[in-house]
Amino acid sequence: MKLVKLLAADSILKNDPDKEFDELRFAVDNDGTNILVIINKGEITGAVDIDNMYEFASSHCDNFKDLRDDEDIVINQEWILNKLSENE
Repeated sequence: MKLVKLLAADSILKNDPDKEFDELRFAVDNDGTNILVIINKGEITGAVDIDNMYEFASSHCDNFKDLRDDEDIVINQEWILNKLSENE
C-alpha cells in the first residue's frame, strides 16, 4: 500500500504540481471502485481511480517481469524514494 501511495503522490505532483495534499487514504466508492482519496488539511480535494490505473497498465504494458521468485530483487520504501529522486 505504501508503494501505491508513493507512486500516486509522485504522479499527482508531476501532473498537477499546484495540487496540495498532506494525506492519501484508500477507500471504496459507492460503485465498488477502489480509489485513493486526496486530502489536504482535513478536506477531501480529489481522488484517484486505482482500478482504472490497473486496467490501463495491464492493457498498455506487456513487458512486466514476474518478480515473485527473484530473490535478488528488493523493492522497498528506500529503493522507491531513491528512484523517485533520480527522476527529479
